[in-house]
Amino acid sequence: MALSEKRHLPTRRWLIQTAALVSTILVLGGCNAPPPPAAAATSAEDLPPMREHGVTIYGYNYTNRAFGSFEVNGHGGGDLSVSTPTAGGGKHTCCGSVFAPTSFPIPYTVKWTQEDDIWCEQTVVLPPVQVLEPKYLEVHFYPDGHIELAVTEDFSEPRLQLERAGRFIRYADGAKNQIVIHESTKCRDGYY
Repeated sequence: MALSEKRHLPTRRWLIQTAALVSTILVLGGCNAPPPPAAAATSAEDLPPMREHGVTIYGYNYTNRAFGSFEVNGHGGGDLSVSTPTAGGGKHTCCGSVFAPTSFPIPYTVKWTQEDDIWCEQTVVLPPVQVLEPKYLEVHFYPDGHIELAVTEDFSEPRLQLERAGRFIRYADGAKNQIVIHESTKCRDGYY
């Protein structure tokens, strides 16, 4: 080894040790860093693999009457009061399931009670689910009788801010609390 190389040996060693120390600090510091935000999927190929998620079912009842019970694909959602401007009227019921993320719609069967033993059923299409970590399956019952589903990571405010006369009825005038059956709904006495 030449004399000039021996003179620079401590400097090289110091540079290597410093680089190793800085690299270690950066790696360890990155362990606690938040993950980068997920990029929006532009096509089905960009989505992470689809998997089944357990979700809590929550109902929003914008109709004129309370439901004794409702369910989604056989998973009970419990009873469902008439909504208020700040609450959907339902309770949180565990557990349903959804597949996410998806780039395609999925049909679900929603059943509920109208009056005492009149059960109604409607097939509702859940739009493609882009939520990566779904927590809730929301069931929105609209005044015209149609139903919409949504998958969310947190509770949503009611989509319609409607006043109510009481827990079981929308209007104090009972004649206004008519039940509207959507054309795609099938109803019958007793459970399906």
